[in-house]
Amino acid sequence: MLGSLAALLSFTACDDPNYPGQESGEGQLSMKSLLVNVISIEDVIESRSTADVSNYTVDIVNKTTGNIAYTWKYSEMPAVVTLKVGDYTVRAYNTQVQTAAWETPYYYADKDVTITKNEIAELGTLTCKLSNVKVSIRYSDALKALIGSGNDVKVNVIVGETGSLDFAYNETRSGYFKYVESSTTLVATFTGTVNGYYMNEYKVLADVAPGQHRIITFGVKDSPVPPDETGLIGTTGLALDSYVTSVDMTVDVPIEEETVDPDDMLKLSNNALKFTSAAASKNVVVTATSQWTASTTADWITLSATSGAAGETTVTVTTLENTTESQRSATVTFNMGSMTQTLVVTQDPKADETAPTITSETLDLENINVITDGMQAIVFITAPNGIQNLNVTIDSPTLTPEELESVGLRSNFDLANPGDLESALSGLGFPTGSQVAGSTETITFDISQFMVLLKKFEGVHKFILEVVDVKGQSTEVTLKFEAE
Repeated sequence: MLGSLAALLSFTACDDPNYPGQESGEGQLSMKSLLVNVISIEDVIESRSTADVSNYTVDIVNKTTGNIAYTWKYSEMPAVVTLKVGDYTVRAYNTQVQTAAWETPYYYADKDVTITKNEIAELGTLTCKLSNVKVSIRYSDALKALIGSGNDVKVNVIVGETGSLDFAYNETRSGYFKYVESSTTLVATFTGTVNGYYMNEYKVLADVAPGQHRIITFGVKDSPVPPDETGLIGTTGLALDSYVTSVDMTVDVPIEEETVDPDDMLKLSNNALKFTSAAASKNVVVTATSQWTASTTADWITLSATSGAAGETTVTVTTLENTTESQRSATVTFNMGSMTQTLVVTQDPKADETAPTITSETLDLENINVITDGMQAIVFITAPNGIQNLNVTIDSPTLTPEELESVGLRSNFDLANPGDLESALSGLGFPTGSQVAGSTETITFDISQFMVLLKKFEGVHKFILEVVDVKGQSTEVTLKFEAE
């Protein structure tokens, strides 16, 4: 950390952090060269052509300190980042892995990279593969006939020491379990009534590994002679049986039809654009390695270009005014060979003239603002019906709760109802309490003083502002800042 927040706010000098074992100097990493894709043996064609990785998280981790230097959504990465000389790990994943949950595959990949002084490092491809354990429960037709309605039948699955899910008899979803290297055992316990007899049997699987899909099928078999000591279904001459199919979902398989060159790339700078009701235009940058086309079926959307060549092309998306009282949305589809990217365009309904507004004359409310010396970071908030709440959320990869607490702040606060933060917020020059609550006048939210501070901290810093009026109408913007 680059010194305490309190010290920086008082404009005291602060030295750069030490990175033990790393020589001084900086180099660059080309994020533009990073391609993230996904392999799933059960859906390999889709994963190669249309899998949406725009919301995957990409982290750069300093291997010496273990700290995250940068983190973004894949669709929001800059072209190049500057890093201190040293060794880093770049990792990509779709979500935070959970101990046990339904239909939550965890796709992950990482790659090590070394930053050399005054040089630009390239990344290449990160191929994300299933990195938790998928489990499905099935029943044979013969067993289903003996179970009937199966009101009390379930299978409890435990993977490792903590991951547990109960699969009801009619459960069709798959469970996903966190892989823990030190605990690789799966226990599936069947309980319930079969042909009038209550059963309690379990199946133990060893050497469970990430990327596996373990399909456990329960069935019946004729009782052997001598009979099994366990699993007998009363005096029916049958026993409860089970067998396991294991599918490795991390193995790529050839596609018989059109294949995709691993170096091919079709990427959009944004996969979603949101418009107000007014007619307006916004840009999306298409990065492709070959000829591409774009199309939409919405008659209220026009595109400045519907095709392009390899390289980067800026496409302007223009919407007509929405004069209806309903929000509308449509998609713009970009194709390059068998690869597809989708842009979702959403437009607000006809504006309510009394809805709250958040505006700025000095800041870009849509994109990242690069911090400069003497920067004015000011927004104006108006609620004609009166303000009920003015919520502020600080989301930063490096401004920790401890840093904020050093000047009496928290990550979340309401300027209209500041509670015990009122003194600290007022001391920092923010309007609070009665100055905000119920006000129909324009409120000035000025965080210019924080710009000197934020220049000292790495990453994209977000100030999420939400104003709610007394009628319950709300407006939200996210102010994004990053040092040069």
